[in-house]
Amino acid sequence: MNCEFCGYEYDEDCGKYGCPNCNGEGLGEESETTPRKKAKGVDELLAEVRNRAPNYGALYGRKETSDDYMKGTYAKLYFDVPDHLSTAPARDAWIRTQDEYRAAIERKCEAYAEWKTAETYIKLILTEAEVWRTKQATDRNLDKAHR
Repeated sequence: MNCEFCGYEYDEDCGKYGCPNCNGEGLGEESETTPRKKAKGVDELLAEVRNRAPNYGALYGRKETSDDYMKGTYAKLYFDVPDHLSTAPARDAWIRTQDEYRAAIERKCEAYAEWKTAETYIKLILTEAEVWRTKQATDRNLDKAHR
């Protein structure tokens, strides 16, 4: 049997978590030859989330206010529509061609994209932390079963 962390070959009698070379934890630095990367500890993952937390607040705030900014820009431009455009669809079409409104739409798109990227990253880290926690609980139960 080969250890999934360090690649060491050992007897199957040792069990899945009984690598005599690395004790199932790998040998430190990851290399190209390591079969599987060792999972980060939950403390490291949560520290990573905490370090990025201030940035998440700013991104969320920008996302929340970008829609209001776009609506405000639309309302402001509505009063600048030329008088010869008397129907609502014509006024709307004119507003949507203005650079200021297009910039507001672009701002909203960027804010939503940045927030979605950050939100997805947080969810991935928290999911990885949950997987780590579940593996630790499973490993403890396997250790108890072998006693």
